[in-house]
Amino acid sequence: MKTGRVICVKSEFLRNIRSNLRKFFYKALEDQFDRVMDQCYAQSSFENWLGVQKLNEKVNNIYELLFVSICRCHDCNSFEKDAVFYSEEILYPLYFPPVDVSTKNPNTYWLCPECYQQRIKKLEEWKKDGYYIFHQDGTVATPEQLGLEKLEDYYK
Repeated sequence: MKTGRVICVKSEFLRNIRSNLRKFFYKALEDQFDRVMDQCYAQSSFENWLGVQKLNEKVNNIYELLFVSICRCHDCNSFEKDAVFYSEEILYPLYFPPVDVSTKNPNTYWLCPECYQQRIKKLEEWKKDGYYIFHQDGTVATPEQLGLEKLEDYYK
């Protein structure tokens, strides 16, 4: 899906239904997550590592559904707002060393329109100010802030 794609519901009646279904879905996933976590604790006390590994896979799948689903905004946790698809691939031009989709799968999630606009505004500011994302060590800075004359000096 394309970054910035908005999923919007205009009818107030349908918005209420959407919000309630999102909350219901999220609550069901949360309850399932809690049950699986309880099973993990029980399995680990019996030193059943194979069972724990299988349960860990379930936990990871549920966790991913909880935090990347369209049911809530990834940033502000709102259930009531429309959703905008966001892919961190739009940050790749700022990455150093450079990456693309074939070398690093982007994280994707849903944001409300307000949070999406904040992220896009921040991205535009970073581009304008000459920031880079040094993804291997998690730094966001300009080369000057790191005391570099050239970007290639980063490796020295």
